[in-house]
Amino acid sequence: MRITTLMRVGISAALLIALGLTLRVPKAAAFSASNVVGPYAFNARGYLVDNDGETGRLTINGVLIFNGAGSVSTTGSGLTVTGATSGLTGSNITTGQGGDQFTCTADLTGGSYTVTSDGILSLTLDFSTPSACLGNPNSGSSGSSVITFSGPFIPGNIGATSRLDSTTFTQPNLTSNPPQGITFPEKGVTPDSGTSTEIITGLTLSATLVRQ
Repeated sequence: MRITTLMRVGISAALLIALGLTLRVPKAAAFSASNVVGPYAFNARGYLVDNDGETGRLTINGVLIFNGAGSVSTTGSGLTVTGATSGLTGSNITTGQGGDQFTCTADLTGGSYTVTSDGILSLTLDFSTPSACLGNPNSGSSGSSVITFSGPFIPGNIGATSRLDSTTFTQPNLTSNPPQGITFPEKGVTPDSGTSTEIITGLTLSATLVRQ
């Protein structure tokens, strides 16, 4: 009986080969911008350097809305930015003046994203709108102040988390008068410069996107 069964299996396999029929494992579907849609909690944190040479920490928190076609926006509450410089670096080493501490709401001029077929998400956040919070204080600026992030997208339901790192930080013109670029309001106990804002000249952030 067992021999007969084995013979039947062998004959069936031979017929499949003869007919040119091949069993194939379906390929995983390729990723695209349509895989990222809806609200995601955005949490970025890392380090900054300002135009006085001070170093400090910066966080950006809020909800980003992905439209499934490459565009990103924020909710009405915007993005909350919190940061502080140490007051122990840059010009403050010699002046002894205090660092800056600030919390403000950033306006996102525009946002976009792409997803490669193998699932690498690239996110661009544009803060070019004239603003005292991560904006561009010079309304005549012809350039953009932009932070880009990149990392593997993790699909899934509520709670699915993707981890991204900042890849570029673009300032339009730091040599103009007044300087153009991403700023934060100066609110140190003792102001360390004659201006009301500081220009961020360097920024390194790590971020998470959590599906809501």
